[in-house]
Amino acid sequence: MVFSEMEKYDRAINDLAQAIKLNPSNAEAYYYRGIVLSKLQNITAARADFRKSANLFLEQGRDKDDHKLQKMMEKL
Repeated sequence: MVFSEMEKYDRAINDLAQAIKLNPSNAEAYYYRGIVLSKLQNITAARADFRKSANLFLEQGRDKDDHKLQKMMEKL
C-alpha cells in the first residue's frame, strides 16, 4: 500500500495482483486494490474487488470487516 500513498498506482496494482496470484484468499489485497482502482476512477473494477474482498471476509468469519466494506461500497 506504500506505492498507493506515493501515488504510484500502477505499481501498487501490480504488487497487489501478485499478492492475489500468490494467495487468492487474501481479502486485504482485493480490498486495497479496490481502493487504488477507485482512486483511478475505475469504479467498476473497484466494486468487483470490494465484492470479492467482502465475500472472502465473510468466508473467513470477519463480519466486522465485511460490514465496514459494505458501507464503503455504498459511497462509490
